Amino acid sequence: MACGKPIITTEWKGCRDTVKHGRNGYLIDVDDFDSLKGRIEELITAPSEQLIEMGKAGRQKAEAQFDENQVINAYMQQIDKDYVFPASDSSSEKYQKEPVFSDTL
Repeated sequence: MACGKPIITTEWKGCRDTVKHGRNGYLIDVDDFDSLKGRIEELITAPSEQLIEMGKAGRQKAEAQFDENQVINAYMQQIDKDYVFPASDSSSEKYQKEPVFSDTL
């Protein structure tokens, strides 16, 4: 997804939360090789505009949810909240950094 390409993945934990079927990729059942073959053929024959749109949607999702600095910041905020700072102290700003992904595809 971060590469800006549509993906095919299985209906499994995490995957179905990440991939929106038909929007940024396709979900198939585990061990369903016929579906895998069909989705590969579909991507091969799809219009380039559709592939570009699916790739952009995947890239946007990756940038929004899986940016390294955002994940680290979320962990640090949770650690601060649970273990370091009292409930009234907000320390999350000290972990803000520039995004890792560039604006280009």
